[in-house]
Amino acid sequence: MQRASNTLNEFIERFTHPRTSDKWFLVKGRFTYEGRVEHIWVADLVFDGKVFLGVLANEPKLPGFDFPIGVDRFGITHRVFAFRLL
Repeated sequence: MQRASNTLNEFIERFTHPRTSDKWFLVKGRFTYEGRVEHIWVADLVFDGKVFLGVLANEPKLPGFDFPIGVDRFGITHRVFAFRLL
């Protein structure tokens, strides 16, 4: 989680200025519900400068999610981008 936090600015730079080979960007957020914690991947991202908004990329075990789902900078536990080889 610390590495994700340390490299988040690099991820945001790449997200806002993607390379032609970049295909997907996802973040994993920390969500809580009634004291329980789950880390969930969020895809189809939009970034407003503070919060990543998107849709769930895996099936959550916790109930009560609204769409789109938001993850702020401090709730991100992992981030990834995928690219295709040309």
